[in-house]
Amino acid sequence: MAQSTQSYIEGDPNQVRDGILASAERYQTADIGIVTNCYYFDHRVRSYELVARAMGMASGGANSCGMEHG
Repeated sequence: MAQSTQSYIEGDPNQVRDGILASAERYQTADIGIVTNCYYFDHRVRSYELVARAMGMASGGANSCGMEHG
C-alpha cells in the first residue's frame, strides 16, 4: 500500500506561526513555501496577508507580482 502524507497548518495566528516555525525546524530549512486552498483570488490574497501578519511581516498594498489590491 502506498504511503501518503498530508501536511497542513491551521489555527489562530499564534498557532499558524508556531506551526510554520516547527515545520521549518523539522525540515532544517529557512525557506518555506505557503499554499493556500482558496478558490477566489481575493480570499487567497487575504489568506496570505493573515499568514504574513502572523509571521510579523508587513502586509503592503502590492503583491509579489506588483498588482495592487485592496
